[in-house]
Amino acid sequence: MAGMEPNDTEADPTVLLEQYLAVSSDECPLCGYNLHRLRGSTCPECGWELELRIAVREPRRAAFYAGLVGLAAGAGFALLLTGFALVVPLIRNDVFGPELWEIGLLCAKGIVLLTLCLLWIRSARWIQRRSTSERWLLAIGAWVLTISAVFIFFLVFE
Repeated sequence: MAGMEPNDTEADPTVLLEQYLAVSSDECPLCGYNLHRLRGSTCPECGWELELRIAVREPRRAAFYAGLVGLAAGAGFALLLTGFALVVPLIRNDVFGPELWEIGLLCAKGIVLLTLCLLWIRSARWIQRRSTSERWLLAIGAWVLTISAVFIFFLVFE
């Protein structure tokens, strides 16, 4: 940058921001005001405090959230249906409700999906580093597991 020495490691963040905006016409991330040639580190339109930082332009999170929603939906669906399979026969006084192994299978599916959901969250950085096609394949796999919970439900209550 103009006026900065390469070894100047203790530069004022406001000066760096001003130098950047002297040659760039970025907008305020909050209100969209054009910050070109801004003086200071506060947006004059909304008062938001600004800082200069390096970030990924596209966070690459869509597939991560799609997979997370898929796993969470599957876990919630399977556990809700487990409760349904346990309560409905009691309400109807139906001694011939679903078999215990069928309810256990549905409950196990919910617990597995819930565990995978937590692992998915812990693996966020790893998932984000995958290629776009790998991230979407993982997200599709999460939804396939969710859809399989629906099929298990229909097998139990056929």
